[in-house]
Amino acid sequence: MYSISEKNNQLRRLFIRTMLMFAVIWITGSFFTLRSYAKNKNKKGENPTVTVNEGGGSLASDKVVTGTTNLLNDAIPVLQVIGAIVCSLLAVYFFIRKANADEQDQKMWKNRITICIISAVGIVTVGGIITTVVSYYK
Repeated sequence: MYSISEKNNQLRRLFIRTMLMFAVIWITGSFFTLRSYAKNKNKKGENPTVTVNEGGGSLASDKVVTGTTNLLNDAIPVLQVIGAIVCSLLAVYFFIRKANADEQDQKMWKNRITICIISAVGIVTVGGIITTVVSYYK
């Protein structure tokens, strides 16, 4: 068992890592947001300034948005198929293990089979929801 000070150190390290990851995501997100909506107003050799496009910008024609929607449209069906195959193979493995298990272990394998089936349904459902949401950006 860990002592209280070791648990506090582990929690402190976890908190610091989480905050660092959040900071990196926030900084890179704000950098790309500024860069994708920036407009160069360099007239007569002045330094370029970063301003937001007038009229709110065109989010639908932005490279980041169109690239992300294309990536999601290509990747989601593949991930759904891979997820369904993996869950099916695991369910078959769990059925085999359940058939060879004791009465006490059969409950454990039954729970694992249930979780596997729910995961497969969840993978297909979430993929369909994401595909539906992405289709509204077209």
